Amino acid sequence: MHVPEEDSKSQVPASLQAAGPGLRDEYRTDIDGLRAIAVLSVVLFHAGVAAMPGGFVGVDIFFVISGYLIGAHIYRDVSRGRFSLASFYRLRAKRILPALFCLLLFCYLVSVMLLTPVELKLFDEYAVTSVFSVSNIFAWWKADYFAVGTEQNPLLMTWSLGVEEHFYLFFPLLLLLFSRMGRPLGERLRRRLFRTMLGVAVLSFWLSLAGTRTYPTAAFYLLPTRAWELAVGVLMAIHEAAANGRIAAHSLYGGERWASLRSVVGVAAITFAVVSYGTTTYFPGAAALAPVLGAALILSSPDSWLNRSLLSSRPFRWVGLVSYSWYLWHWPLLSFARICSDHPISTGKALGVVLLALVFAWLSYRFVEQPFRHSTTPTATLLRRYAVTGVLVALPGVVMIGMQGLPQRFPALAAQDVMLDSLTHPCVLDMIPASSQECLPVADGRPAVALVGDSHAEALSSQLNELAGASGMRLLRLIHTSCPPLLGVAASTIDATAYRSCLQFNQAAQRLILDDPTVHLVVLAGLWAGPMEFFPKGNGYLSAGQQAPISQQQSDANFEEGLNAMVAPLRRAGKRVILLQDYESLRFDPVRRVSAYLIPARGWISRLFTGESRVPGLATSDEMYLQENASAASILSQVAVRQDAEIFDTRSQLCSGTACTFYRQNTLLYHDTNHLTPSGAQLALRGFPMLAPAHR
Repeated sequence: MHVPEEDSKSQVPASLQAAGPGLRDEYRTDIDGLRAIAVLSVVLFHAGVAAMPGGFVGVDIFFVISGYLIGAHIYRDVSRGRFSLASFYRLRAKRILPALFCLLLFCYLVSVMLLTPVELKLFDEYAVTSVFSVSNIFAWWKADYFAVGTEQNPLLMTWSLGVEEHFYLFFPLLLLLFSRMGRPLGERLRRRLFRTMLGVAVLSFWLSLAGTRTYPTAAFYLLPTRAWELAVGVLMAIHEAAANGRIAAHSLYGGERWASLRSVVGVAAITFAVVSYGTTTYFPGAAALAPVLGAALILSSPDSWLNRSLLSSRPFRWVGLVSYSWYLWHWPLLSFARICSDHPISTGKALGVVLLALVFAWLSYRFVEQPFRHSTTPTATLLRRYAVTGVLVALPGVVMIGMQGLPQRFPALAAQDVMLDSLTHPCVLDMIPASSQECLPVADGRPAVALVGDSHAEALSSQLNELAGASGMRLLRLIHTSCPPLLGVAASTIDATAYRSCLQFNQAAQRLILDDPTVHLVVLAGLWAGPMEFFPKGNGYLSAGQQAPISQQQSDANFEEGLNAMVAPLRRAGKRVILLQDYESLRFDPVRRVSAYLIPARGWISRLFTGESRVPGLATSDEMYLQENASAASILSQVAVRQDAEIFDTRSQLCSGTACTFYRQNTLLYHDTNHLTPSGAQLALRGFPMLAPAHR
């Protein structure tokens, strides 16, 4: 998101028109104001301000600003015949690296004190890749920007630095190539350069449109689908430079008469994106047009009232000047706070964190950015120093990666990390039949147990497999994620494709069981209460062909109907059916709570945000989804009675009254808010009636 111009001023060719010998540079204060809008959008979005669900588009605004300023700077120097790659990267290094290196050193220290071995290893991988400007590629490989858990990645924000660095690897070379064709750049070469950059922008935008839905993570993080955003700024810079001597500055983009309208429309476009986009928006793609074109319209209107009076005002300019450092500091501080807290921190506390980050940003701007930016060290010497410094900054990360995150710091957590890392889900299927012998073993003369359900069923499947084997039976695992075993009904909280897949999967699972005479026992398990957690805002269970929204009563009726439709044919076929009454889901992250209990510094920060010290291992009533689970359990009981099926309550061994155990004898029973570990599954299935006689 940074805008690495050569000094603290927003430098562009004079009058935003041309670049030529003897031309004076002009400071545009309104660009600092536009930076302020961009960074405030990002920071407030990351703080969880509900009114700004699309604040992530601030990064796109920065891309346009960066292309505009850097494009103008390079074009100016090329036109003057004095452009040097070494000098360009010298300015880049002075602008970007000191603040980044300072932040990384701070984060190294904090991460060693706060993070578990697995967390520290991942942090170090991001630290090393950010030093070498490839953290966006690493992020593409590792995670979706909007996925659960990304807020606990302290260096995720460096992905945007990687995108810009990749753009500025090829753009200066392109200009150098054109400069070799003619010195100075003639009108024909200028037009050819403009058309070339326009072609790059169009191709990149097409890739963004095509890739956002099919490869969303790659489209979000990688240069090919982001280059057009920087190219828009570059095209503006070239256009304004090419107009020198032909068109007066105030006549560009429709003239001064329309400047205020352009600026207002630009602000409206950005505002629309900030308040209407969200984590479900397909982005970048076509959605990125609003912030990108909005930023371009504002940049095209330096003489408008909004630019001169609001964006150029002292508060906006000040925020704009510290925007790079604020962007760098706000995310790691928020991330460390969220890592230490076992449930989402409040927006008020998050805003307190970003205000603290603003203080750090000012200190970084005043004592790191400014002194290094004005260094007069010769180019070759400075680049060598930054190269050596970069290697030294990356070295601690490389060492800690090699040492697997320093597990000797917290031995108990190291063992816990090993257990969590070993969890696999080999039997989550997309369709039936499946060829996996592990999940659907072929008939071998033994009777079979069929387990049908979602990820909650998968969490219990290994232990159920052991119980089946001990009873001389084989286990068929018919598992589809986010798909409770209902017929003709599915949760509305999944997307349309997953909804249809779930309906088809459960129908195929029931048919497979009915057609297999070796299946004597059917176990149905799922996060029954999951869709119920979303009321009054959610839509619950939808029957096939039904449209959301529906009432909670209709959702409950659909749930009962779908479960009855699944169980009734199985019972008529003489199959024994056991409905697993689900265990409670937690309103906090048990892994992070245990980590805060075992890491002193982390526990101190956790208490700072939660305001209390919680009993390790025991979840109280206000920390669980009790009412929703009770409603689901009631429906399960009604269907069981109606169809002469059995109920097994997985809560009985985990809970007593309104309190449930999630950690005991130094062992985690949950590995997230609603999935059991193998130890938890073993406890939950204690006393399971595998050998009980079938009901006829």
